Amino acid sequence: MTGTPILFKGMFGTFTVFLLLSIGCRSEQSNPRELPPIAPRPVPVSARAPVGARSGRLRIQNLGAEPILRLVVAFPEETVLYGDIGPGETTKYQDVIHGVYGHAAFGWVWKRRTMPPRTIDWVGERPSPGDFTYQVTTEPYGQTEYVRLVAVVRDVP
Repeated sequence: MTGTPILFKGMFGTFTVFLLLSIGCRSEQSNPRELPPIAPRPVPVSARAPVGARSGRLRIQNLGAEPILRLVVAFPEETVLYGDIGPGETTKYQDVIHGVYGHAAFGWVWKRRTMPPRTIDWVGERPSPGDFTYQVTTEPYGQTEYVRLVAVVRDVP
């Protein structure tokens, strides 16, 4: 008989911990109409490259079989909007004022959900001037998908 109250206390404690963890770990479901649009961050005048400095240009090639909607490419100092890119399509070049890095953070819309650019560590990285093509594709990841950078190609003028 004395073991029963202890058993209930243990079950109650386990249930309480499970409940708190499930509340804290649940994914947030939001209304797609309330999501903020993905847009490029404005570059302040003080952060712009000096006049005459050679910036980079970047275009995106979608190697995948699915369209990438409202794609933005984020670098440490700026974010560049590319918009919708169909399967097999290549965008026009966009100016990247501070140069193109060997990798970037991507933001896009997937199943009416805004997937904001995730932070990437650029410590020790240096941007390169010139013209580049990012070859990208989408790949599944758990219950979502992500934009994967397959290759960075330096374009010869």
